[in-house]
Amino acid sequence: MGIAARSRWLIAAGAVLVVVLFALWAPNQGQARSESSRSAAVGTVERVPSMTGPKAKFFISRILKRNYKRVWIFGEKKRITNCKRLSRVRVTCKVSWFYKKYWLHGQAAAYYRGNGNVFVKYNIDSDRI
Repeated sequence: MGIAARSRWLIAAGAVLVVVLFALWAPNQGQARSESSRSAAVGTVERVPSMTGPKAKFFISRILKRNYKRVWIFGEKKRITNCKRLSRVRVTCKVSWFYKKYWLHGQAAAYYRGNGNVFVKYNIDSDRI
């Protein structure tokens, strides 16, 4: 076996080693994939979490606290009730509370957007009592 034959053999062995290491490093790149890995590799979109009643109540109370500040924090008889699930990601609730001589009431909806962020929309009316 001459020098030229040895160098060809070392190059071939090195190429085989590279192919084996690549196959071990990236198992989903090969032809033999299971059905679950095939669907994941195609580019399926991850689903956003489901919005539940307790989650919606929590997010609504945090947003009202942030936006109404004193009126929510020092308000009395706070109620977030009658929550209805409009879809898997959207829940609406009735909201009411008292602050000094005012009764604040309305409806709020908490929902997930496609990127997973939570949004809250609300419509609050105030009546003097």
